Amino acid sequence: MVQAWRQFIAIRQALRGYQKERGKPSLMVVHVAWKAGWWALWLHYRHRIPLVLAEHWSGYLPENKQFKGFLLRWLTRKLVQKAAFVVCPSAVLAQAMQAHGLQNRYVVIPNVVDTATYSPNKTVDKGGYFLHVSNLAPVKRFDLVLTRFQRFRNAHPQAKLLVAGAFDVAAANQKFQGQLEGVTLLGVQSAADLAALYRSAVALLLCSSFETFSIVVPEALACGCTVLAPALPALRQHLPLGGLHLLEPLNEDAWQEAMRHCWLQPSSQVAAEWTPDEHPYSPAMVGRQWLSLLKRLKDVA
Repeated sequence: MVQAWRQFIAIRQALRGYQKERGKPSLMVVHVAWKAGWWALWLHYRHRIPLVLAEHWSGYLPENKQFKGFLLRWLTRKLVQKAAFVVCPSAVLAQAMQAHGLQNRYVVIPNVVDTATYSPNKTVDKGGYFLHVSNLAPVKRFDLVLTRFQRFRNAHPQAKLLVAGAFDVAAANQKFQGQLEGVTLLGVQSAADLAALYRSAVALLLCSSFETFSIVVPEALACGCTVLAPALPALRQHLPLGGLHLLEPLNEDAWQEAMRHCWLQPSSQVAAEWTPDEHPYSPAMVGRQWLSLLKRLKDVA
């Protein structure tokens, strides 16, 4: 309740500052229904401001099963009901929301890749390592990443695995002790450093149980890094980017063969090439989609 009160005060102060400088907002884009939805509904009813819901949460997916509880379900249904549009980064998430009875006008707009930072460099040599990027949550199946890497390393002892992401390095070292031979846990990296890791890696390894979009996949592909990932529905939309290899999740021989191919021929990946502004997930391209959608808002709000 203390946190909720602080959020309320902060949003009220932000609104007052905005109104003082620019007047009443003409619309709202609400990023994720819970918990921002409470304040969005208050603003909607209090000031009659139309809204668009941009949802990213994986809890709607049947594999996750986190869309439960009276308050969460009530808030989400009310917000979806009042929204002019619901924007999702993938058709998979949109379909999952609709399966919960959350009916509205759904629009798929991808998440943004900072293509000024995540871009290829053909002069960079591959660094002799595989890369995994995640927060090491259970859904990311880091245990499976380690199992596959260690099996590969039995045949290629010089192989390395670097692991970056928003996790506590000390805690991860303790949790996975005994499984980290040839593995370096890096933790959080700056965008520039992460881009450099992508460019030098022979491949990005992703073994998630499910995904709604997975921003690390298009980031890696934008840097010219091959991505080996399970054939999840949400990842199929990244195939036109080139360099993505989707594998049967439990076909261990196929994973080992794909890793071996990347290891022996690290420069053989073929990724589509765009200028930073022409990339399908660039700020310019995604921004145009958002601008087009918001211009339609006045016709349906």
